Amino acid sequence: MITPDLELFKSARTPTMIRYYKELNDEEKLIAIRRIANRVKTSEKSILEVLNNVNPLLTIKNGEVIMFYKTFVRLKMKIKEYKRKT
Repeated sequence: MITPDLELFKSARTPTMIRYYKELNDEEKLIAIRRIANRVKTSEKSILEVLNNVNPLLTIKNGEVIMFYKTFVRLKMKIKEYKRKT
């Protein structure tokens, strides 16, 4: 589930809570790819390509991907563009 949990971002004072996608460890990247692919209803390969290009701020909390809603909308737009190109 992707939620616009702004309070988490406002209260975060450590750089380990909110990180760019490329700064996540392999396990967290896999969780992010699977959760976002499931939510957007697309392949994990296309999500992987888009996440590597966009590199959004996000965090993983209790197995859920938390990011700003506008970031999620931007990701969906980039995924549509990627699908049109392939």
